[in-house]
This record gives sequence, structure tokens and C-alpha cells, in this order.
Amino acid sequence: MKQDRSLGNKSLAVLDMIIDNFLELFAVAETWHDSAETSSVIASTPPEYQVFERSRPRRKSKAASLSTNHGGISMFVRAHIQVRKIDFPEYKAFELLPVYMYVRVGALSFAFVVVYRPDPASSITNDFFVNFADVLERTSSFAGCMIVDDVNLHLDTVSAHTT
Repeated sequence: MKQDRSLGNKSLAVLDMIIDNFLELFAVAETWHDSAETSSVIASTPPEYQVFERSRPRRKSKAASLSTNHGGISMFVRAHIQVRKIDFPEYKAFELLPVYMYVRVGALSFAFVVVYRPDPASSITNDFFVNFADVLERTSSFAGCMIVDDVNLHLDTVSAHTT
């Protein structure tokens, strides 16, 4: 099983990066996990941190499979930060993990959204732009918003055109 894109063989490196750099928040895309109880997610989570995640939904035909679940997003947040997931629709063009954070220092609050569009070999479809515009519209209602992504969109590649 190829795990160079997953947390599978990088859990210790992720854990060390968060701890060594005193990170309050760390988001990872393409985690290849099924739930917060997946061993690689647990091994990546430092003490006194909470994890928020969105695994890629499995097709019904693969629901009972023990095969690797590709995709997925995990977010590791220091426990003193108040976080709640924000309800967004499920998009077919990309995976999304939106949360609302409240940091007591200066009463800072904002939406934090992680977007992951897999399959860099495929063309970007119009659905991507329609779905992403919907995300932007929904996040515009928050006083502050940060969107981080791995959308595998290469503007310098002529073949990465829309279909």
C-alpha cells in the first residue's frame, strides 16, 4: 500500500511538527483515514489537542472494506480554542472541512475552511467553480474567514482547462 500521501507513515513527523513549532492549528489534506479513531489520526494528535476531521465517504459497495480510504482532511487544534463544525452542503467537486473558531485572546473569531480537490490528472469542471463560489458566498457571512486548500489546479498548465 502506497502511503506517501497519507498520515500513515508520517504521524510522528506531523506530531513533532505541531509540538516543536507550538502550532495552535494544523490542517492536513489527503490523510487517508476513516474516522477520528483511525490509528494514524490518533498518533498525529498531540496531548491537549482536539481533532476535527472529514473522511472521504466510502461508496456503499466499499463500506465494509478494509482497503485504504483515500482522501480526507484532518485538523489538529489546541484544546483551549473553541471550535465547532459549520454545516455546509456536501460538494462533489472537492472535499471540505469548515469550522468556526473562537480564540479568547482579543476575542478573535473566524471561519476556517480546508478545501481538498483530489485527482490532479482530471480536468477542472464547471462544477468546481460553481461549488467553490458557493463556499465563498457562505463564508462571506462571517466577520473573518481563512480558506486553505489543496485544489490541484495548475494555472501554468495549458492542459488543466475546464470541461
